[in-house]
Amino acid sequence: METIDGTNKRGQFLDQNEIGEVYITGTQVNFYFHCQRQLWLFSHLIRTEHESDLVRQGRLVHEQSFLRETKEIELGMITVDFLDVKGGVLHEVKHSSSWSEAHEWQVLYYLYILKSKGVKELIGQIHYPKQKETRSVFLTKEKEEQLIKILDDIQRVTLNSTPPKGRMKKNICSKCSYYEFCWID
Repeated sequence: METIDGTNKRGQFLDQNEIGEVYITGTQVNFYFHCQRQLWLFSHLIRTEHESDLVRQGRLVHEQSFLRETKEIELGMITVDFLDVKGGVLHEVKHSSSWSEAHEWQVLYYLYILKSKGVKELIGQIHYPKQKETRSVFLTKEKEEQLIKILDDIQRVTLNSTPPKGRMKKNICSKCSYYEFCWID
């Protein structure tokens, strides 16, 4: 579980359980689909999100949406936006649908963690309030198998002593809060 400064409760950036697996956050799953360099930098406590206009906009959308709901629910090592236990729905609120694949895998990860803790029959919903759109996410056996491979790869990336080489060369890179780490020569 992360604190405000991005570390876990014990101030470590890569917390491990008793069998040596690294605890992974939903943000790390999300970043895995954006850029593995971004994932590595974030995982090694290089945090620049507080400077990003896009992150500020996302926080504002999150705060202004679903005002009646209790948000930011900490469930062990994950924090979900909000949860409807009676309805069996885990909700995630996002600013834009431009990274919908990353959002889907983040929600699938949350569903996977909750399933491993005995909470079954949950579905996920990703809300894009600005677009007035909601997408449902289901943790199927096939998705769960894919997710396990993704989590193994996230561990591989984050446990490396150096960040992945290379730049993505995408238009979105210029808006990334880690831009200077990749593009300043």
